[in-house]
Amino acid sequence: MAHYKNVIVLPALTLTAILALFLPTGSAHALALPRDPASPAANLVFTPEAPSPGSTVTVTYHPVDVLADEPELVLRGRFEIPRQVDLGHEPRNERIATLTPGDGGSFTGSFTAPNSAVYGIFVVEDMAGERLDTNGGMHFELPVFGEEKWSQAGVLIRRALHYEDRDPAIVSESHARAEELMREVLAEEDPGAVITVTISDSPPTGLERDPSELPPELRWTQAWMRWQEDGNSQLALGELEEEWPVAGGLRTGIANSGLLLAVESRDLDAVDLWTERILSEGWTDPWSDKLMIAQMISTLPERRARALELARDALADLDSVDLAGYAGRPLGQTAAEYADALARARADAQAEYNRLLGAG
Repeated sequence: MAHYKNVIVLPALTLTAILALFLPTGSAHALALPRDPASPAANLVFTPEAPSPGSTVTVTYHPVDVLADEPELVLRGRFEIPRQVDLGHEPRNERIATLTPGDGGSFTGSFTAPNSAVYGIFVVEDMAGERLDTNGGMHFELPVFGEEKWSQAGVLIRRALHYEDRDPAIVSESHARAEELMREVLAEEDPGAVITVTISDSPPTGLERDPSELPPELRWTQAWMRWQEDGNSQLALGELEEEWPVAGGLRTGIANSGLLLAVESRDLDAVDLWTERILSEGWTDPWSDKLMIAQMISTLPERRARALELARDALADLDSVDLAGYAGRPLGQTAAEYADALARARADAQAEYNRLLGAG
């Protein structure tokens, strides 16, 4: 599995610049490439095929048989941000547009593209989330970028990541075009430079890098690494607090780490603070977050009641999920299939609640 690691510029043997690209591991057919637009999927067309950020996009969909008689359809999916740090979260999928019957048996709708470069991945569903068109498992896609070549390259890399288990030819095509764009940018910045783009078989995690190379939202990991060496949880808590304004709200793991350190140091005020930060940030699904917190804080006698409360809330969350609309339902999975997964999750949550109840 190839991941871009470094772009190295050596102008006149006097300057070496390494531009670290922090790329996520991840997992979506026909992308309109910046230079050579490919054909869109036959039964769904975005207009324009490669919109600029913030522009209006029109959707025209000619339904497969199982969706042809529906009064309304939903375009559901997500926009992936190039170079966004990905820490293994399940992606969140939203209802992007409602499609209504149009001319010639088609369905139409529109939406506003995000205000930054993104790679869009979608399926079409009925309103109940039971009948789906996943474009043969490839998903429908939409690149969104402006004139800036770095952002175009980032969208292409996102595209390659989506197709790495689906179509090797598209992966190679996307990598090649991204490399070309990066070379063009570096050549414009350093005319006459000798430019080499190297490819690594393993993605960077960020944790092994020099702190100066870390993106701002991951600087807090250095405090975590130091704590693992010296065991000073109070010092690490203070450092995480300093990094919270930058890393908070981005689901980087800082809140989870803060709570663990707070429990380790038995700092009840810090336990309460980092608990609320996890809940407001939304690390995973709300019930999973609450059960995780309950397990962590139940070791503190002063917070056992709070742990039980969170476990009860997790059960209530699982009982009230909107299967069709919930953002955690994976693309390509029907509402009924997701219901089966939730039933298993609820059984696990009930077992954890019973354990906490019995621990008293």
